[in-house]
Amino acid sequence: MERWACVDVPALPLQLLLLREPDWRDAPAVVVDADKPQGVIEWANRSARQCQIRPGMRYATALSLDPGLRAGVVDELERVEASDRIVARLRAFSPEIEPSQTEPGVSWLDASGFEGLFDSLEVWGRGVVAALREIGYHASVAVGFTRFGSYALARQGRGCTVFASPEEERERSGRVPLDSLQIDGRLRTALDRLGIRDVAGLRRLPDGGLVERFGERGRELQEFVAGRANDLLVPVPEFEPVEDRLELDPGETPFDETSLLFVVKSRLGPLCRELAQRGEAVRVLHLRVLLDDADPADESVRPAEPTLDEVQLVDLLRLRIERCTWSAPPIGFELRLEGARAKREQLELFAERPRRDLAAANRALARLRAEFGESSVVCARLRDGHLPEACFAWHALARLEVARPVVRGRPVLVRRLLAKTRRLARDRHEPDGWCAAGLQCGPVRRTFGPYVVSGGWWRREVSRAYHFAETARGDVLWVYYDRYRRGWYQSGAVD
Repeated sequence: MERWACVDVPALPLQLLLLREPDWRDAPAVVVDADKPQGVIEWANRSARQCQIRPGMRYATALSLDPGLRAGVVDELERVEASDRIVARLRAFSPEIEPSQTEPGVSWLDASGFEGLFDSLEVWGRGVVAALREIGYHASVAVGFTRFGSYALARQGRGCTVFASPEEERERSGRVPLDSLQIDGRLRTALDRLGIRDVAGLRRLPDGGLVERFGERGRELQEFVAGRANDLLVPVPEFEPVEDRLELDPGETPFDETSLLFVVKSRLGPLCRELAQRGEAVRVLHLRVLLDDADPADESVRPAEPTLDEVQLVDLLRLRIERCTWSAPPIGFELRLEGARAKREQLELFAERPRRDLAAANRALARLRAEFGESSVVCARLRDGHLPEACFAWHALARLEVARPVVRGRPVLVRRLLAKTRRLARDRHEPDGWCAAGLQCGPVRRTFGPYVVSGGWWRREVSRAYHFAETARGDVLWVYYDRYRRGWYQSGAVD
C-alpha cells in the first residue's frame, strides 16, 4: 500500500531568524515583513506570545507590550535557499520529495517500501527528524496513507508519528484543531463562529458547503481535507551539482582578484557544458575561496534566471568578489554549480516581443544584488494602513515580470513620496507670501484642501490636514499640517 510522509519544519522563517541570531532564543523575538515601526509581525516565538504579541500586529504596537522585543526580516530568497537545503537533506531518505508551494517548511515524501531498508517506519521517521536537527532545524514527521492525513498530524509537532491503518489516520487526523493548520484567518474565524474547530467538524459539512460562502478558498480547503485534491505526489527533480577544485602548489604565487577570476572563468566553461549535456542551466554558482593559513571564504551568486551564459556568471562573480576583503591571500578555490531544468520562456501573445528587454533588466538587477547584497533590490507592495506612509511596504524583488496593467475606474493621481517627511517654513513670509519649499520654487499661489487624516489613538494620536500647494514655479507639493507637532511638513509632490 502506498505510504505518504509529511515533514513539517514549523515556523521556518522564525527558525531561520534564530539560527542567524542565536542569542535571541530565550528572548521575545518576531519576524517582521519590514524593519521599521510600521512593519507587520509574521511569526512570533513562544516568549513573544506570552507577552500577548501575535502575528498581524504592527512592530511598534508589539514594542509597547515588550520594549525588549527582538525583530528581524527574513526575505524570500533566504526562505527559498533554506527550503533547498531541507530538500537536499531529505534526499538521503526518499528520492521523491514535493515541497509545498504555499507553506514554507512543509514537504511530502514517498515513504513506500522503506520497511525493508529500515527496522520500521518509526526508525525511518526518527532518522529524518535527526538529520534535519543536524543542520539546525526542529521538525516533525507523520507517515500515513493520504496527503492531508500525514500533513495534519505533522502540523501537531510531535516528533515522529506513524499510522498503522487508513482508519487510524482518519480518526486521529479528525481530532486535529483547525488552529494547527495553515488556514486563511477570516475563514478560520468564520468556521469558529459556526462551532467548527477541528478537522472532524469540517468533514461533517456537506459537499460544497463552504463554496457558497467562501468561494474558491472554501472549495480548496474542503477538497484537501476530503482527500479529493492533489492526490498524486509531484516530486521535484534532483539536480546533481557539478564541481571543480584547484589549489596552488606550495611556493606558487597566490592569486589576486584578477587572476582568480581568470582561472575561475577557464574552469567554468567545461562545467557549463556538462550541465548543458544534461539539459540543465546554472541556477546558483557557489565559490569557496581557499585562503593561505585562514578559513575558506564562501561566496554565492544567483542569476536572474537559470543560464548557461558564462559572461553573465563571471560578471556577477566579479561584482561579488570586488566587495570582499579576505584575511589572507587566495591559494585556490572550489567551484560548484547547481542546475535547474533549462526551458524556453513562453510568453503570452501580447508579450512575445516586448519593447523592453526583460532578460537584460533582470541581469542588471542580478548585478546589483551581487554587488550590494540580496536585499538591495526591492519593490513596493500595497497593504492596509491608516497613514499614507503605512499603505505600502518594501519587498525583495526576485525578478522583473512583464507588466500587465489593469485599468480600474478613474486614474489615480501619482504622487512622489519623500523617503522622510521634510519640515517646511512657517506658512507666511510677507510680503512675498509663503515660500514653503524655498525661494527656488517661489511662493505658494493657491492650495487645495484640507483632507483630514486623524486617528492612531491605539498607539499615538495623529491629526493631519493634507493640502496640495501650487507654487509660483508650477510645482504641486503634497503637504500637511500636524496639529500635535504644530508645524507644516512636505510628504511628497505630484508628478
